[in-house]
Amino acid sequence: MSALITEEEKNRNDVDRFFEHAPVPADFDQIKSSLQKFTQKQESNGVKIVCVTSGGTTVPFEKNTVRFLDNFSSGNRGASCTEHFLRQGYAVVFLSRIGSATPFARKFQKLLSPSYDLKFLQYLKVQDDGHLAIEFGTEKSKEQSAAQILKEYEGVCKESRLINVPFHTLGEYLVMLKMIALEMNLIKQPPLFILAAAVSDFYIPYEELETHKIQSGSGLALELEQVPKLLGVLRKEWAPNAMVVSFKLETDHNILIKKAKDAITKYGVHLVVANELHSRYEEVFLVSSEEEEKISRGENEELESELVHVLSDRHDTFLTKHTM
Repeated sequence: MSALITEEEKNRNDVDRFFEHAPVPADFDQIKSSLQKFTQKQESNGVKIVCVTSGGTTVPFEKNTVRFLDNFSSGNRGASCTEHFLRQGYAVVFLSRIGSATPFARKFQKLLSPSYDLKFLQYLKVQDDGHLAIEFGTEKSKEQSAAQILKEYEGVCKESRLINVPFHTLGEYLVMLKMIALEMNLIKQPPLFILAAAVSDFYIPYEELETHKIQSGSGLALELEQVPKLLGVLRKEWAPNAMVVSFKLETDHNILIKKAKDAITKYGVHLVVANELHSRYEEVFLVSSEEEEKISRGENEELESELVHVLSDRHDTFLTKHTM
């Protein structure tokens, strides 16, 4: 027991050290104010709130960053989950990596082009009156799909049920996640956290970073520290009233399920979405302390459609137990 306490105390010290030195984003206060208005409005309207994190985090080598390590993630799972939660009637706080997939816009990328390139420009036309238009030519099915996507997005905006909180670095992600968790913990109806972001496991503490660009005249040796374990802190301190769902990715199913259950035992998360690398778009396993449930992609549907349906049901059950 003493070893466990020592480990927890060390992690607590590491967490405190991390946030003592982590720089606060320049727009932190503005985003916090917008988030407070957003959550207050949803609560007054009786709307369930979920925070979905999405995309990878970077680890800078310098304070004036030129070089960095990147934990790659397309962000598609988080963006897709966000769309499906919105369809379930939720309001969504979307904490996402700048440049990663975003809800609704990702579908435009599939229809037009993955990036703002020459292919994308082919769809843009300047009309005689000087206005800009998107023209699909003979691709009428694409035009209809694009119109439907935009209509759905406009409906969400009209209802003010989506707010985006951007990040780029590991520090920005964790600073914003802490702020969101503390604010959402003030809501009477327990919120839901879907932690789908790919968070770096290792980093260079901010106070140890070089100020300017590391020169390339000689070799480079890096010593990285382990990122403090924050799942337990989120669960027990920042948002103890919330239902927390984390994600685990591995290549071996037996290791995957074991690690998922370890996360439940060690950090107190309620559910873990466990997915194997090569089958992650076809099936996942929803792991709880009692069982593991296989969720598969339906025909002509994204896997996230069924996943969010199940998670929404689990959240309803959670709300029933915690509001009686």
